[in-house]
Order: sequence, then structure tokens, then C-alpha cells
Amino acid sequence: MDKAYVQEIALKMIGHAGDAFSYYFQALDEAKKHNYDKSNKLIEEGNSSLNKAHNLQTEMLSKEAGGEDSAYSIIMVHAQDHLMNSILVKKLIVELIEMRKLHN
Repeated sequence: MDKAYVQEIALKMIGHAGDAFSYYFQALDEAKKHNYDKSNKLIEEGNSSLNKAHNLQTEMLSKEAGGEDSAYSIIMVHAQDHLMNSILVKKLIVELIEMRKLHN
């Protein structure tokens, strides 16, 4: 995999992970207003975006595991950081929303 391809995939990952991050925080904002139906829909949107980012990561990992050399890219490192943060944010926000529901 040449560097341009790796960077293209990385930028797509950043976009999808960033969208997921945003959806999750929007879901928390809606939960604060007791709009749980809208909050759930935003979590689903976030999950969809997160899955897209994760699928791109899996594609890259599979290719490298299959023997394809992958060019180093700081943008890919950044993309991995975005993905990891979005996964963590999802887990935390889902828990915060559940706690909020229990205490209403």
C-alpha cells in the first residue's frame, strides 16, 4: 500500500470517527433535555459512523496481516487516535445517559 492510499484511508477514518464523536456528544445533550428518543437515534448515528471508521481500520489491518507492506503515515497515527477516542467517548456517554435515566 503506497503512502497516498494509506493517507486517503486515514482521512476517511478521521472523518467517520469525528462524526461519531460529534453524534455521541449531541446524544448526551439531548439526554440532558430528557429527549431520550432523539438521544437514542443520535447514538445509532454515531454507531454507524464508528462502524465505518472501524471497518476501514480492519481493512488496513487485514491487508498488512496478509503480507502487504504499508507505508508509514503520521495521518494514519492521527486517525487511529481519533478512532480510539471515539470508542472511549461512546462507552462513557452511553453510561452517562443510562445513569441519567436511572436518576430521573
